[in-house]
Amino acid sequence: MVDERRCEWCGQPATSKRKKGREHTFCTADCYTKARRAGVVATVPRNRVSLVCGWCGESYETVPSQVGKSKYCSRSCAGKATPIPNTKGRGHPAWNKGTTSRPLKVCAECGGKFHAKPGQKFCLPACRMTNYAKRKVELACEWCHELFTVDGSTFTHDRTRYCSRKCRGRVLSVQKTDKVMIACERCGTVVPRTRSRIASTKRHFCSNACRGTAVPDWARPGTHKQGFRPDIGHSVRSSWEANICRFFRFMHIDYQYEPKTFDLGETSYRPDFFVGYWVEVKGFMRPGSSEKIERFRSLFPGEVLVILDHALYRQIEHEFSERIVGWEFAQRRRQSATVIIAA
Repeated sequence: MVDERRCEWCGQPATSKRKKGREHTFCTADCYTKARRAGVVATVPRNRVSLVCGWCGESYETVPSQVGKSKYCSRSCAGKATPIPNTKGRGHPAWNKGTTSRPLKVCAECGGKFHAKPGQKFCLPACRMTNYAKRKVELACEWCHELFTVDGSTFTHDRTRYCSRKCRGRVLSVQKTDKVMIACERCGTVVPRTRSRIASTKRHFCSNACRGTAVPDWARPGTHKQGFRPDIGHSVRSSWEANICRFFRFMHIDYQYEPKTFDLGETSYRPDFFVGYWVEVKGFMRPGSSEKIERFRSLFPGEVLVILDHALYRQIEHEFSERIVGWEFAQRRRQSATVIIAA
């Protein structure tokens, strides 16, 4: 029910929904507060309990729920009863009568005195950075050979080889394309290698076949059974690749294992076999594998790439695994075959 009445304090119209039991009407909460302070509206009495302050001894009232919790009549008395311990100067646990073992030095920037640690020259980090900024150093860019000036803080962090990010980017791009011809340690084939790779690698080979022949244990055995195979004479990355090598030998097909690496710009790609065309053994596609293959085909349209997937590998295994000596089977396949024979 909506009823238009007058405010009991200021007399202005006050439209409000009358609730059951409401005896007074006010236009705003401000008018209600003024009327209550003036005694026009009687406040509802609350249950109060009298307690004695634990500091000043004065009596004060509180609600019954605070019995056993409230100890003081005010925050002032609570602060005086439980003072915060002083942690500076004489109140500090490590106070040693104002003496210290650190020598007294003068700050090299502001001239203030301070107790310095070993090797410390400035009282604050702000003084240190201000002093470094004043020490200007003139250097030459390693790419464009132009002179540029840096402050002492940058110079001490060894970030001053190039005058700009543009020059640094050009150097990195040249390092990727700047290659040196180096001979394979096994067969003597000359192959291009980047200077960074030559510096980080002690021995150099033209392919993994040569590497596996010269260093039989270069690939550690793992979940895919990578490593050296005596019957094929070189190392491979998986048992599938080893079986395909045996298949090529059985069919009298001359092959080369990972003989070449193709530069795809941001990454590189090395197909597994070359038999007049490229063959890639892929049991499943990892994230990014299909994009790499498509990029290879778009950048090198003259190169033919055949993907030997799971279905084609199983077909070759079904037809030739019993006829080829040394064919490697998966462990689960071996167990299932043993159960069938036992049955």
